[in-house]
Amino acid sequence: EVIAIDWRNRHLIGSIDLRWVPSTVSELRIFSNEIHGTIDLSVLPDVMKEFNTRNNKHTGTVCLHRDRLPPKIEWIALGMNQLDGTIDLEHLPASLKKLQLGNNSFSGEISLTHLPNGMTCIDLSANRFSGDLDFSRLPVTMTDLYVDTNDFGGVVEFETLPQALQCFIVANTRVGGVFPSDIRFAKPLFSFADSNVEIGDTPMKVDPERMYRYLQMLEDKYVRK
Repeated sequence: EVIAIDWRNRHLIGSIDLRWVPSTVSELRIFSNEIHGTIDLSVLPDVMKEFNTRNNKHTGTVCLHRDRLPPKIEWIALGMNQLDGTIDLEHLPASLKKLQLGNNSFSGEISLTHLPNGMTCIDLSANRFSGDLDFSRLPVTMTDLYVDTNDFGGVVEFETLPQALQCFIVANTRVGGVFPSDIRFAKPLFSFADSNVEIGDTPMKVDPERMYRYLQMLEDKYVRK
């Protein structure tokens, strides 16, 4: 009985028909190949928890509505492809914890106000998204949020951000706000370069050793190499 398929970095070339994935597979990792074609997430097995096809050559649109996804899905990684179209984040599966869409050509407006309660990571970076973002209702479990390199606007009220948030990247956007001078808001990876966020009077101090440990954790948690 096959429960996991790991074909990462196999120099695979061509398309893949997800309808042929065995119904028992809960983890499918096919990232860092040269796989092309569209992605139909609705045909994935009901037991699927992790689907990772980042760093390939997929094209077309993607539907993330909960009615079109496996009911137990926890992690979807589609970053570094050539996907486009709009994205609906208001009807994600309740089970979803990590969603990585960075480095594609997705466009349109995005809502962050109806994310799953247990979500920990969302990466929207380096796309063509636009509109004002509302950061006031992020899940309390959120640790990593990347919205950089888009045409996003909006204002960040830092006091309302989840206490769990460790990585918050809004660089290269129109997002504004005032970063508090209170040192308790200093986190290892908060980046506001080329945005409209102002920094308070007190310089933000970051312990280099703490940052290094956090980067190592990110590598172990999200890259899995």
